[in-house]
Amino acid sequence: MLNIEEIKNIVSSGEGARITVELFPDRVEIVNPGGLVSAIPPEEFGLFERMNMVEQVGSGIGRIQDDMKSAGLPEPVFNTKGIFSVIFHRRVQETTREKTREKIVRLVQRNNTITTKELAGIIGVSEKGIEFHISRLKSENILKRVGPDKGGHWEIIDK
Repeated sequence: MLNIEEIKNIVSSGEGARITVELFPDRVEIVNPGGLVSAIPPEEFGLFERMNMVEQVGSGIGRIQDDMKSAGLPEPVFNTKGIFSVIFHRRVQETTREKTREKIVRLVQRNNTITTKELAGIIGVSEKGIEFHISRLKSENILKRVGPDKGGHWEIIDK
């Protein structure tokens, strides 16, 4: 956000230009009328670089893409023509634990060697969240682990 604000101030002199951040249940949209740094004259950019106000031209988009990928989130959508905008799609959170637990049971029924990491990626919650739900399923005698973490498998306990 600081980067967007700084670029807007440099490119548009900050007059009348407003950055908008819109939050939706499935996405976040950021629009910067200042555009990208390519609109900054090279001599000015060099000055900002020497003052440690910027790192490198065009490095932000790549870092954002890498961070989103490593977090297991969908790749953002960038519009770099004219007015700059980016759309971050986000996972819609489950509203109840029961829904998450039901998904875990259904996925284990399909693949009893599925890992917590795979469950987290498919369901869209953290690995710690999956571990929490699995511990509850175990304590409620719905699910049990047979064998070691690596090489073992899950079993659904029939009641």
